[in-house]
Parts: sequence; C-alpha cells; structure tokens
Amino acid sequence: MFLNVVFRTHMGLLPNISAQVWDKGQLDTTRNLTELFRALRPYRESLLKEAELMGLPPVRHGILVYPEDRTWFNNAPGRAEKGCSAGQSIGLHQFFFGDDVIVAPVLGPRQEQVSVYLPEGAWVHFWSNKEAQGPLYSSWDAPPGRPAVFYLQSSPWASFFFDLSRRFVTGPEALDVGFV
Repeated sequence: MFLNVVFRTHMGLLPNISAQVWDKGQLDTTRNLTELFRALRPYRESLLKEAELMGLPPVRHGILVYPEDRTWFNNAPGRAEKGCSAGQSIGLHQFFFGDDVIVAPVLGPRQEQVSVYLPEGAWVHFWSNKEAQGPLYSSWDAPPGRPAVFYLQSSPWASFFFDLSRRFVTGPEALDVGFV
C-alpha cells in the first residue's frame, strides 16, 4: 500500500506453496489493505507532486529525511546473521513514505513483530494510536495486515492519518484505542 510502483501480484515460481492475495485466508487482508491504499491517495499524490517539483522520491531512506541522524547506519539489534553484516543497518529495514510516515515491513516468515527506529519527534502508531517519543528503537506488533506504520504527530497530515486510522481500526480493537 506504500509502494505503488513496486508491488505486483502474480503466482510466483511456487504457486502451490505460496500464499496468494486471492486465497480465502488472505482475501480480507487484501481487501483492507487495498482500501487503505486507495484512501492514501491524497497523500500519495502530494508526494508525487513533490517528486515532480523537487526530485525527492516518495519512498525515502531515513538519511534523506533526517540527514543529521547517523543512527540509520547502525546495525539493527537482533538482526545479526552469519556471514557478511552488510545490509543489517537500521536504514535498510524500514523506510519513510514522504517525510511524515515511517514503515517497517515484516521481512521474515511467521514474524509478527518488528523493531523500529523512530527519530526525533513524537510519532503515532497507526494501528494502536499510541504515541512514542523519538529517538527510540523498540519492538512493535506487526501481525498480517497490520504493518508497523507511524506518522509524525506534528505533520500537516496528522489529522488525515488519524482519521484514516479511525476508519481502518475496527471491532474490539477500536475500543482499546479509544476510537468508538
């Protein structure tokens, strides 16, 4: 929903053992995230206009948004793997969608939590409406269909993101975050 030019669906090389967006167990998640993609249109259009005028890509590495913060190049705690440590930096495990949204995708199978670095400022977790004060590196729930997404509380788009969050957090969860 944040990478409109990268995401594509096809059956892949192993369709019989790979989840597909149209599978019965995936259909609700696909529908909800497609609706969220559509709802993000005004923000995405503003980013595309900014790209046209200033040359900034809509999807950005943290160093483009917070150039004074060298944390983007620190190794991500708990990410060390055998062999080469290249690619383990925090900045390669999350990205900005414009200057106001941080996305930390789940990159491993059966993983439902991700570690996220939030730079200076007050950030709001999209799904829980919880505020976190950066700089902070912490773990967040990211179950299927609920990627770790944060928006900057001081963003001119904050009320837009808050309204979207209210719209997409439903059921008992809405009571937990005070959206009812």
